[in-house]
Amino acid sequence: MKFPDFMPRILLTGGTGFFGKSLLLWLLVNNIECELWIISRKPQEFMAANPWFYLPNCYLIPGSILDCQLPGGAFDYVIHAATIPAKDSEIEYFTIKSTRRMLDFCQHSGAKMLYLSSGAVYGKHYSVDSLTEDTDLQPFTAYGVAKAKAEELILKTNVTSVIARCFAFIGPFIDYHIHYAAGDFLLAAQHGQPIKMTGNGQVRRSYLDADDWAEWCLQLLVNGNGIYNVGSNHAVSTLELAQTIQRTYGRKEEIQINSAAPGEDWCYIPDINKIKHDLAVQPTLNLTQSIEKIININKFLASGD
Repeated sequence: MKFPDFMPRILLTGGTGFFGKSLLLWLLVNNIECELWIISRKPQEFMAANPWFYLPNCYLIPGSILDCQLPGGAFDYVIHAATIPAKDSEIEYFTIKSTRRMLDFCQHSGAKMLYLSSGAVYGKHYSVDSLTEDTDLQPFTAYGVAKAKAEELILKTNVTSVIARCFAFIGPFIDYHIHYAAGDFLLAAQHGQPIKMTGNGQVRRSYLDADDWAEWCLQLLVNGNGIYNVGSNHAVSTLELAQTIQRTYGRKEEIQINSAAPGEDWCYIPDINKIKHDLAVQPTLNLTQSIEKIININKFLASGD
């Protein structure tokens, strides 16, 4: 994809998390030219931990999104990806306050906002075909409630915006410390340890590759309008995820399933017909290919080349 025939000026929040680093890598690999401002609590630590990262016309803004000194002048786009851990008691306060600040920034700078919401706004569902953008919102976690309230806040303003309801993703910058299934299973496979499940392995999710996510994100930023589900529509159970990771890593350790866990079989699968129709995008990598890419990138980083 290409931006319009000018160098866009973009403010990115959450630039040092999974979404942010995945986007930065995609911009770098695809030689996308833009003026990029990234809010970072610890910019020096970020640069030291990510020596691969270099984009011309990129500037790191030190501090928290809630109180940092924002740049002046006109901006074309804001990508609001910043969040805090879902279990943090301040999740709603942070989500609403940070979103309100970015809306104010957009109103003063003339920027269009892409807000990274979450499929968590839908709550729990049991049909793989149920989650369209018109599905009623029934969040049951503090994180989902916070995201739904932020969406409501955005839709009440006159800021030009697009909302991406993000589902589950997989890529080299996955967070291994938040104890989601994909990160835990990948970490176990990397260390040759058994994969352990806290549930019965029947919950169904889908995993969009981080590169696909980054390209879709930029398509939404430039051409999107309204609300879109963002994710893969290929369902896999937690057990199938574990088996695919083991097979791709060539591991043979036992997969340990908690047979005493409740027999949940809910789904976290988006209907993506709207984004496919409006932006002509498709998932390009399957789960095995995404895992192979993680293995190759980890080998490259470990080599020090």
